[in-house]
Amino acid sequence: MAVVRIRVVDGDRVSTESLRTPITAGEARETLQQYNRRWMGKLAAVGSEIHLGGRTDLVPGETYILTVTRDAGLEEKLEGLAELVAGHAKVLLPETIDLVKTATCLFADEDDQFTGLGCFYGPHWGITCYHNLVEPLDSHDPNVVQEPSLGEEIEVYVFKQGRYQRISVTITELSKEHDFVCFITEQEQPFLQLHRDPSVLESAREFVLCSFHLQAGLGDLASDFGIGLAPYRALFLRFSKHANHMVYDVNCAPGDSGAALLLFEGRVIGMHQEGINNLIGEFDPTRPMHARLDDLTESALAAARSVGQGGLGLLARCFPQAV
Repeated sequence: MAVVRIRVVDGDRVSTESLRTPITAGEARETLQQYNRRWMGKLAAVGSEIHLGGRTDLVPGETYILTVTRDAGLEEKLEGLAELVAGHAKVLLPETIDLVKTATCLFADEDDQFTGLGCFYGPHWGITCYHNLVEPLDSHDPNVVQEPSLGEEIEVYVFKQGRYQRISVTITELSKEHDFVCFITEQEQPFLQLHRDPSVLESAREFVLCSFHLQAGLGDLASDFGIGLAPYRALFLRFSKHANHMVYDVNCAPGDSGAALLLFEGRVIGMHQEGINNLIGEFDPTRPMHARLDDLTESALAAARSVGQGGLGLLARCFPQAV
């Protein structure tokens, strides 16, 4: 795959991005701004001070420099003010809602019934729950299953041009203990930015579970109502002892596993994995507890003593780095 490498000089920070060709200078600038809205500036070849026009074709294998320009910090101040207002307004902006719809992917079983969610947090990089990809092989024995594996290619549904379409993704990283699977796709996708510092929840408290009500119990009415974003307000309760997971008060529904947990300003703070009651109900009390308790299960059991209903989620700080 032919690429051009672009070094982004943003004050004292330098980032390197690889973009596939063919691509023009204008398209490259637009793509970089999608990655980071602060990356606005002039593009030039290495060693040259000539700024490239928007229609100039970038040469595969070459490196270019994007020098980010700021207006005396005004853009940063306005952006900080917008985040402050959004954080206190406790509403999702229309553009955030549109991005969530297109950055969320849906998983289906062999009968094409939607069973779970995932989200893209990089242009080619996404995440979902491990248990969303565990397929039962024997209807009489729930222990006979097919589990996901590294390098496995699967299909997911993404919302494009007004309808859900299938794309192929490849599993690149997985953790059964922490219940996540990461995957990549060759097709560039809209994606959500991450907020990896969970301490924001200790003051903000409230966030959004981006449910799509995949199994809303509509029966024959499902075709009339369709599938769409059905956000639930959630209230942070506590972190797990290893600070990998959190529990929160929310009215979650079947099929919500893998849903993005979103701050009101639009960044992902975590991924919903399971309803507390469902998880505890699946835990086998006849087995020795000390032999089975991992961080996720132990935290859920502790939370269940004080939470009547709620959810368990993996914090974004644990998401593998997008590449």
